[in-house]
Amino acid sequence: MNRSHSKKTNEQQAIEQLQSRFDDLSHQRTRIGTQREVAQKNLQELQARAIKEFGTDDLAELEKKLHAMKLDNEKKRAEYQACLEKIEHDLNEVEAKYAAGDASVGEG
Repeated sequence: MNRSHSKKTNEQQAIEQLQSRFDDLSHQRTRIGTQREVAQKNLQELQARAIKEFGTDDLAELEKKLHAMKLDNEKKRAEYQACLEKIEHDLNEVEAKYAAGDASVGEG
């Protein structure tokens, strides 16, 4: 009879282990479901924001707009750099003229 009692104990332990695994999985499913709901809500908010700011929430369209914005920014940066270089060049010319003028005034 000791063997049958031992067998019941082993079966009972196995059932308890399975129940514990089931409970863990159930908690995990609940947690993942909550995370999914939060992610879905965030996605909807981001889609609404994209539509408001960029007129679309289509990923391909947003990527095209991003590419166009990067090209525009690079063009503006290059124009700004060219302006600064022209200003620097003009200032150097003015400085050189005044330096040459100061040298001729000192001679007279």
